[in-house]
Amino acid sequence: MTQRREGLLEAEIDPADSDFEYGTARWELTPAATGSHLDLLVDVRPRFWVPPVVGPWLVREALRAQAQRTAEGIERRAAELRP
Repeated sequence: MTQRREGLLEAEIDPADSDFEYGTARWELTPAATGSHLDLLVDVRPRFWVPPVVGPWLVREALRAQAQRTAEGIERRAAELRP
């Protein structure tokens, strides 16, 4: 994960250490009335077979759950850093 600028994080999957042939993620945080707004864009190509009907939904849900856990971790870390 690399911070490109304030509020913008980008990540790239290392295929040698992953189940994906390719993958990138872009996290953009902007101030909002109650905290922060998160825009997340993920582009991945799995190395494994994905069943055509249910598979894409399952992969999306797994990625969404992981993104939620990561966002919660970012929030916890930000709270620790606040003065």
